[in-house]
Amino acid sequence: MFGIVALLLFAELSCRIFEPPYALLSTAILAVSPVAIVESTELKQFSSDLAAAVLVLLVICNYWRRSDNRQWYWLLGSFAAALGLSYTTVIFIPLALMALYKPRPHTSNDRQTRDTRQSRITTFVVMVLAISGMNYILFIRPNSSPNLKLYWQLHFPPNSIFQTMFFYAREVGGLFLFSVLPRHWLPESDSPSSWLAGVLSIAAIAIFGFAFAAILRRPKYIYVGALCVVPIFILLILNLMHIYPLHSRVLTLCVLPCVIIGLTLAIEAICHEFVSPFIPLRSRKPLLGTLSVLGLVFMFLHSIMPLRWLEYHQEDAEGAIRYLKSHVAPGDLVYVHASASETSRLYLRMLGWQPAGLTYGHTGYPCWLWLVFTGRESQWEYLHRDESQILISRLSGVGCSGEFTLAFTNEVVDEFNCNNGRL
Repeated sequence: MFGIVALLLFAELSCRIFEPPYALLSTAILAVSPVAIVESTELKQFSSDLAAAVLVLLVICNYWRRSDNRQWYWLLGSFAAALGLSYTTVIFIPLALMALYKPRPHTSNDRQTRDTRQSRITTFVVMVLAISGMNYILFIRPNSSPNLKLYWQLHFPPNSIFQTMFFYAREVGGLFLFSVLPRHWLPESDSPSSWLAGVLSIAAIAIFGFAFAAILRRPKYIYVGALCVVPIFILLILNLMHIYPLHSRVLTLCVLPCVIIGLTLAIEAICHEFVSPFIPLRSRKPLLGTLSVLGLVFMFLHSIMPLRWLEYHQEDAEGAIRYLKSHVAPGDLVYVHASASETSRLYLRMLGWQPAGLTYGHTGYPCWLWLVFTGRESQWEYLHRDESQILISRLSGVGCSGEFTLAFTNEVVDEFNCNNGRL
């Protein structure tokens, strides 16, 4: 539901800041973005983070254009709701302060205008500090364990200045690439074709250089560029302070609208400055329409292909538990590893099934054993040991024979016959 709300709000935002063809292009990019689609299918809060980000961007844009009392109340109320819904909305607070600080058109009572502006800024700061403080006390601080920070260590910058610059260049480039392309379309780091990613990165930097030059020549683009640049810049600062990790799914969705606005702005600016002057006026619209259709076909291509890319991040825990429900005998033991316990408990409750031989971490004395593990290789890379293979080797060593292994999407079910074992 929140994914649909985010798309509708983003369509309205695009229509307010872009010409119709580019607004359609911008909305289409979000509609077929692999990141938005995959995370919206998760039974988690990710799509609400996206909706909150689009909501605050829309009200900031409206207030920037018309700072009357109605837009002020919308700005205040939307941030109150968005911060309660998604605490990562804090990256948009500086952008809202910029909109609030922007001088209003001169009137007969400039002093009253300045007082109103200062009063609004004070009220806004007090409100966001109060809500953010409650979020920190109730949700962030209790979940900021040393192990969690250690887990995200690779997503914080290294100590060297040059390595830090390369780290941020790679991460920001990844934000723009993965918002449009599925990950499995890009070459792996150890692939012979990985040089192609470097060439594409250099080409992208050159294109954005031309776009930046075009934006500077058109003042109306500057505030649109701020919608894109400021939240991403704040995110990089928070990452430099080791507060938020990069490459997190939540943060990727929060800055996804900014990334798409930046991509569309670059396309529109380049077309206006370097393409349109060389094309006759009557030929511009047909050419632009043709290019838009080709771009949309390219973006929709991965949506009409087999959904292997959609399964890249998704975990089919429900499929694994449904299979067990239909195949586990009354005397069998179902052993759920800690890496899959959270999702298993959820779907066991949702499906209304609690097998008598269900255990988390203790095998007991079974004659038939079922193992449920996560299929995420990153789980074992982080632990520096594959606990699934350790346990399987142990079972084989005590005489249990493996019957079969069934792989779901990032969930693995193993069946063992332990009638002749020494458990």
